Amino acid sequence: MTNTSPIMVALRDASVLTPDAPAVIGEDGGIVTYAKVMTRLEDITASCAAAGLTSSHRVATLLPDTADTALFQLAVAAHHSLMPLNPSLTDGELAALVQRAHVDLLVADGDSDQARRVAALGDVPVVALADMMARRAPKVASRADGQHDVGLTLLTSGSTGLPKMVRISPEAMLASAHNIIATLSLGPDDRALHALPMFHIGAVVDLLLVPLLSGGSTVVCAGRGPADLSAAVTAHQVTWMQLVPTMLTRCLADCDAATLQRMGRDLDFIRMVSADLSADLQHRAEQAFGTPLIQMYGMTETAGQICSNPRPPAQSRATSVGLVAGPEVAILDAHGGKLPAGREGEVCVRGDTVFDGYEGQDKGEAFFNNWFRTGDLGRFDDDGYLFLTGRKKEMINQGGEKISPLEIERVALSLDGVTEAASYPLAHPTLGEQPGLSVVSHLPADQIMAHLRTNLAHYKLPRTIDIRAALPRLGGGKVDKLALIRAAETETDTAEAETTWTGTALVVAGIWADTLNAKTPGADTDFFDAGGDSLSATTFILAVEKKLGTRLDPNILFNHPTFGGVIAHLPTAATVQSDEAPILGYVRRMMAGWPGSPTLDGGIIRSLGTAGDAQPIFWCGTGSDEGLALQEALGFAHPIYTMLPTARFPGRNDADRALLADTYVAEIAQIAPDGPLVIGGFCDGGRIMELVADRLVAAGREIRCFISGDYWFKRPTAYPVFHIFSRDIRFSAAVFYQRPELAFGLLHPVGANAVNIDSVHHLNAQSLAHIANRLRDVVTGDHQFTPFTSHSVPFADRGTLHHARLRIKTRRFVGAGEQFDVIFDVQNRSALPWGPTSESGISLAVHAFNFDNYPRQYNIGYHDLEQTVMPGQSVTLTLRTTFPDKRLPMLLRCVVTDQGICDFSKSDGGRVNRLVLPKLF
Repeated sequence: MTNTSPIMVALRDASVLTPDAPAVIGEDGGIVTYAKVMTRLEDITASCAAAGLTSSHRVATLLPDTADTALFQLAVAAHHSLMPLNPSLTDGELAALVQRAHVDLLVADGDSDQARRVAALGDVPVVALADMMARRAPKVASRADGQHDVGLTLLTSGSTGLPKMVRISPEAMLASAHNIIATLSLGPDDRALHALPMFHIGAVVDLLLVPLLSGGSTVVCAGRGPADLSAAVTAHQVTWMQLVPTMLTRCLADCDAATLQRMGRDLDFIRMVSADLSADLQHRAEQAFGTPLIQMYGMTETAGQICSNPRPPAQSRATSVGLVAGPEVAILDAHGGKLPAGREGEVCVRGDTVFDGYEGQDKGEAFFNNWFRTGDLGRFDDDGYLFLTGRKKEMINQGGEKISPLEIERVALSLDGVTEAASYPLAHPTLGEQPGLSVVSHLPADQIMAHLRTNLAHYKLPRTIDIRAALPRLGGGKVDKLALIRAAETETDTAEAETTWTGTALVVAGIWADTLNAKTPGADTDFFDAGGDSLSATTFILAVEKKLGTRLDPNILFNHPTFGGVIAHLPTAATVQSDEAPILGYVRRMMAGWPGSPTLDGGIIRSLGTAGDAQPIFWCGTGSDEGLALQEALGFAHPIYTMLPTARFPGRNDADRALLADTYVAEIAQIAPDGPLVIGGFCDGGRIMELVADRLVAAGREIRCFISGDYWFKRPTAYPVFHIFSRDIRFSAAVFYQRPELAFGLLHPVGANAVNIDSVHHLNAQSLAHIANRLRDVVTGDHQFTPFTSHSVPFADRGTLHHARLRIKTRRFVGAGEQFDVIFDVQNRSALPWGPTSESGISLAVHAFNFDNYPRQYNIGYHDLEQTVMPGQSVTLTLRTTFPDKRLPMLLRCVVTDQGICDFSKSDGGRVNRLVLPKLF
């Protein structure tokens, strides 16, 4: 096997510059030069080839934390699929992983009984590292090409379920290493201390590849205790080391001041990884060492570094994980929308260091389009520093109030004497969840609680504090919070006390109870847990505004969903918006609970999935779920901008519609100032978007397509239209007309298409699922609309055809569901000939109506004109008709119809009504 892997090429280039310089200093103090490193890597590569290993084989390792292990794993990851295993896992766990990961060869320490037991359980060949290097390894079975991908496969730690397998490609490893080198300004004079277990991403990338590629060196530490670290730093003039906060705390506790100062004289900085670093711990450590701490943020899935504080003299920020330092980072909301600086959301990343997805699993919820969802919550400040605020899955939901465990942990750790802290959700009988807290400390619980009360809101306080000698940890070193939850005792006497409200709170409580048809709320009663939704939230807000004579922030309930939260924020939520037009205020309030975020400051258009970079769509829908349905159909690559029509606005008129359209056009111009637009709407939303389209076209904007859901145009469009027809008898043109597509050439001369969905006037994910591919092609422009040839009678003159004399004959009594004939005698009384239906669109139809003029069923009888009917000419046609399956009197509306344009009117002689009675026997 030739050493043409990207890793080997990069290392060879680095070794050529300083072949005799120290590269790796072993745990025994032995120095391995750059030249020797390359020789060892070449030897390992040859030994693997002798065992029959190819790029499609996977090698697992159970090896001690030594320099030999580090170099062996680096060489294997460069050419094969390497999976380092955690020796702390049980035999059964290791055997299950070996089987699930389809390991071909297990390389272990020569004296490893554990490896032999695992191999026996999993029926995988095991070989000692020494035998592997002496080329005494058994030949592995052949693998099909592409069975495994070259690189480093690591296991994510988790408190539940099986560990997930993450493959990091050689290219991602190199990219991450170069990111770290650039961030920390590393060079030949820098020497790292390697004190990480060999199954961590940092063991291969941060503390091996990084020093080697920068021309520096790394020292493999024989132990991980504070004394071991101190001895290695002093003996080998280490310039930087990488620690987790727990080890930093141990160093401060176990080493005397002189030892810490002596270490600090050699160290240029200490890089902090893996867990949150409190501002208090950072301050104490920097004072003790006399050297700066650099907090960073990284994940296995991103090959390590995502963000980092810069190396001095550049400015770091306490409690921040720093500036973006590698992949692209965005803060996204729950629907994939980008959030501005200062807004908290999920930290998402993409770029050349980000993995492609968990092995053996679909990307699923782990990605927004090509953005990996880290599960971490955070926000950027105005200068681009990232602050982590918690874990999405670990957030505590106490009566609708969201509490970050990280916030509680930081406050606990700020107390001198608390060395470790872990907060987690515990069950609560009425509020759902409450905070739990476990700490490692010599302090009494009441002293810790007093400190928490001083620094945390009351609802964030744990009921009790669990003091331990040590926190349980998972194999990867993270705190096992599930073990803490299982060990905690849940209090059962925390039921809500009855609350008596007075004044304004009493008034609002009454409106709350009336809106939800529920009892008077307590302070911790959650509006949405009590049965509320976005519509009832708007009803509640409008009722409070009317009763109190003021305007409220339309988001008050969504930001503060408990009754106590509403009352507490009521004074600041009252706003004066008298200068805002009523229709705009109405739309703003009605959309306050819609998914996504307002796109512009002060704007009313909301956005979903703005992290996507494909063609956006501007959609005016009648419900909050339509945007989500479009997002599911199109995928997170396409931003969705949602709007609301005037349909339910009391007393709406043309002036309201025009103002709303003008507002939407102005916002669209800011959101998408150039490029083709895809717009659309459902029902009355289509009506508003037609006005929007008129204004956009007048401004010179290109409309790639108008997507129309159950909206039928009454005049020609200057853009192509993609119709979505439901089966609703009141609103779908595909129900009104037998052949609505015959009007496409008149209404949409530049092109149109249509699809039918199985829905009664509603767009949801299920109804759009089977047309998702066609919809995506329309949005992206892959669907090509074909212009129609001109009609013999232009749209403006179409009404000249609509003159007829119609006479009918049919039975008076008809059975439910029975077929019968309606005989049409119709004369063309217009001045122009009627062509065949396929050319003119003119046809004959029978509709069934109730006595209250509500349509029961359209087109129960239908007939095309098969030949031209000249002016004054009459034709007689028999329409085979099926009576609705009801024993009710029906009004048959027999009409001459212009397909897709209109039915002829009674005054033009083209409509006759006939009462038909049901047979009783």
